[in-house]
Amino acid sequence: MPPARRLPAIRLTSLVAAALAAVLTLTLPPAAHAQGGALRGPDVSSHQHPHGHSIDWGRVKSGGSDFAFVKATEGRTYTNPYFARDYASLAAHDIVRGAYHFARPGGGGTNARAQARYFVRTAGSLTGAGELPPVLDLETTGGLRPTALISWTRAYLREVQLLTGRKPIVYTYPSFWRTAMADTHAFTSYPLWIATYTGPAQLIGGWHRYLFWQHTDHASIAGIPTAVDGNVFAGTRAQLLRLAHTVTAPAAPTRLAARPETAGSPKVDVTWRAAAAGGRPDTYRVRIDGRQAATVNAGSSDGTVAWSTRLAPGTHTITVAAHNTAGLSAPAQTTVKVVVRPGPPTDLQVATAGLRLTAAWAPPAQDAGELTGYRVRLDDKAPVTLRATATSYSAKGLATGPHTLQVVAYNTVGESRASTRSATVVIKPGAPTHLSLSVAGTTVTSRWDPPSSAGGELLGYHVRIDDAAPVTVPAGTPSTPPPGWLPGRTP
Repeated sequence: MPPARRLPAIRLTSLVAAALAAVLTLTLPPAAHAQGGALRGPDVSSHQHPHGHSIDWGRVKSGGSDFAFVKATEGRTYTNPYFARDYASLAAHDIVRGAYHFARPGGGGTNARAQARYFVRTAGSLTGAGELPPVLDLETTGGLRPTALISWTRAYLREVQLLTGRKPIVYTYPSFWRTAMADTHAFTSYPLWIATYTGPAQLIGGWHRYLFWQHTDHASIAGIPTAVDGNVFAGTRAQLLRLAHTVTAPAAPTRLAARPETAGSPKVDVTWRAAAAGGRPDTYRVRIDGRQAATVNAGSSDGTVAWSTRLAPGTHTITVAAHNTAGLSAPAQTTVKVVVRPGPPTDLQVATAGLRLTAAWAPPAQDAGELTGYRVRLDDKAPVTLRATATSYSAKGLATGPHTLQVVAYNTVGESRASTRSATVVIKPGAPTHLSLSVAGTTVTSRWDPPSSAGGELLGYHVRIDDAAPVTVPAGTPSTPPPGWLPGRTP
């Protein structure tokens, strides 16, 4: 990094503190990095341009570098003469890139803010695709004691964040921070870029993780004419790309539609397309009626996605949001109505009173999604149609005798199975006809024919002679002797 650096310095990307917690997770020994077990990249300054020699960033990329940092400024007046060329070449070769400022602390907050503005004027806002957050390379005190240096650092970081909208990365090394910064814990909300050349990376100042680790200042990278600082990123490629604004959050899906597979089917087909704007989705998150239902992989190359599920009858709200490593889109929303053939009415009861029949029932046990009404059939008559709110039916003026009543529920899909009950209309029977008596000695025999109207259900006859107790004769008494008879009695 810049002059007077005991350890190479670099710059980092800006992330909100919540996002950083998910990114800063990797702590690997140098051996793991040497084996290519992590994402790697150099940081360069004018020192990597001896006698004006250029860096071949194409070879750097083909050699396996995933990112690179370039020194932009130092203090309030120095600009790396190779910054603009290197920074542009990194973009041309599609290498994730970052810029850093080598701090020359001095004075108070005014000096810090001036250096911050100078850096941003030179490096830009660092908010484009492929750009890491701004980096503060802090490894000299400028003669400031810890309290003053802490205040200077805070003022610089706040000003850069105000100007760029991105949370800067702090680059430093352990011995400097423990002494010059009194091992303060005041900056743990900022991402850490730690330089440790022996053993695993050391954490300082209350940080529990680091974002970048500078593990050597003598890396040899094809395309760079000198030894160079070597760094590793403590995360996945997806996290690096998100940090570098290379991956933008997707926009809400378009053309979201949901419809039953066939009329009366509980299976619903859902389709949508990726939005033309925003980043490319990796997955989609589907919610039904407010609950997470599925995570669906991104679809075909044209962005079309199809997904199916079975739903209970009724109206459902379906939302689909696109997701990638940069975040979650706003949801697209639609509704679908699932209508199936209804179940039969329940608890059907039938009763009679005189020549009147009444029936009552409860709705089907399972909601079919949309009940149109009921159809009631009495015996072989044409069915009567009732509204979906009806739960009873009556008929009067019926003939005496047994009757059968059926009730079906129906909707746009079709009719349910029938609920069936039978009942008998019963009134007082007519008088027996053709009553006759015959006497033989002391025996009286009576005979009669059934009444012309049995009232719907004839149970039997009560026969009384004079004031004696009645004798009950079943209705099914054999016709021999003819329909009615009475054992003999002395008159």
